[in-house]
This record gives sequence, C-alpha cells and structure tokens, in this order.
Amino acid sequence: MTYEEIVELRDEGRIAEIDWSSVDVKNQDFSDWDFTGLDMTDSDFSGCIFVNANFTDADLSNSIFANANISGADFSGAVIEGVDFTDAIFDEETLLEDAIGEPLVMPGNEVTPEDDEESEDTETEEEEVDATDAESSASETVEDGETTEEIEVDLSNDTFDSLDMSNSVFDNLDSTNTTFNGSEFNESIFDSCGFKGATFSGCDFTDADFSGSDLTGVSISVEQLEQIRFSVESKDKLMEIAQMLGSIEDPGSIE
Repeated sequence: MTYEEIVELRDEGRIAEIDWSSVDVKNQDFSDWDFTGLDMTDSDFSGCIFVNANFTDADLSNSIFANANISGADFSGAVIEGVDFTDAIFDEETLLEDAIGEPLVMPGNEVTPEDDEESEDTETEEEEVDATDAESSASETVEDGETTEEIEVDLSNDTFDSLDMSNSVFDNLDSTNTTFNGSEFNESIFDSCGFKGATFSGCDFTDADFSGSDLTGVSISVEQLEQIRFSVESKDKLMEIAQMLGSIEDPGSIE
C-alpha cells in the first residue's frame, strides 16, 4: 500500500481498514496521526516524521524507525520488541518509559540494549557534574520537613569545577585529596565523610554540616570555614587548621 492510498483512507476516516503490518513507507509525514492499538509489525518507517504521533497500545514488533523523527510521540503500552530506532530523533516529550519489550536499538544509540549495559561500566563522568549523577546508592531521608537524598559516593583523587552537592545528605563520602573549585555545598549534611587533604576554592558552604567528617589537612579559606557547622570534635580539628593559617584570632568565632 502506498503512502497516498494510506492518506486517502485516513482522510475518509477509515484508518482502521489499513493493513499496517509489513508496510514500507519511508520518508513520509505522519505527524499527529493516531495509531492507537494498531498492528504495525514488521513495517519499515525509516526516515518518517511521527512528531506528536500516538502509538498507545500499538504492536510495533520488529519494525524499523531508523532516522525517524519521534519527537513528542506517545508509545505508552506499545510493543516495541525488536524495533530498530537507529539515529531516531526524539526529545523529552517522547514517551517510551511505559512501552513493552526490548527494542533492537534504542533511540539515540547505535548499540543493542545488551551492548549498552556493558558500555555503562566504562563511561566517565564529565568534569562539571551534579553529585547525584555519580555512581552512588541513594535513599530518601527527611531533614527539617524536606526530603533530601542520602548519598554514598567516591569522589577521591579527582578535580571538580562547579560541582553541585547542595541540599543533600552524604554518608561516608570519600573525597580524599580531591579539589573542588567553585562548588556548591550549601545546606548539605556530610556524615562521617572523608575530606583528608582536600582543597576547596571559591566554594559555597552556607549552612553546610560537616559533623563527624575527617577534615585533616584540608586547604580552605577562613571565609569558607565560617560558613560551616561542625560537631565539637570536627570544630576542634578545624581550629587547629585555622590557627595554622593564622587567619582567625578567636577560634571560638566559628559556630
């Protein structure tokens, strides 16, 4: 069946009469079409435009959507087992989360789902990252009536620029010998974390709590120190650092 024949039946309101299985209609425009519940198995839609199309509960098994534009398309409940999405164009409005089955190639990837799982172990983090994107195990906790994340993560022996670690709870964070430049730590809690030998430059520690953390040998300015809340034990350690820096006349000025 040709694209022209399909459009004619659709315009006549007879889209349900179209046999979509094994259809070969490359590089055609199906924007805003409703394919709800249709059998579209083993078809080739390479290069087609499906912007805001509705594939809810459709069976797309083993079909080809290579180089197709599926921006804003809804695949909720659709069967996408074996579907080839190689180089498909998609956006944040594309709904694939509730689709059923494993596609041959995911949108935005030129590898199979199995290859993609293996490659995840070798991916490196970008220099500018959100702390919650690092490899971590996270659980929710409630602090002062607000939900924050409790995060265990290894950031040791690295350098981070503009790292956002604000409004979180970190447990056993390892930041030994790590350099933080212009990073955000405001209103976060660092419980039993290790910052031994860490360097902080131009960071925001407003209302940060480092109680129980190891801050031995850190390099930090007095201005940054004065923003931080400490336990008695941590405060004593920091007083030693402050006195060595010779920048605080009254160690008791840090709350």
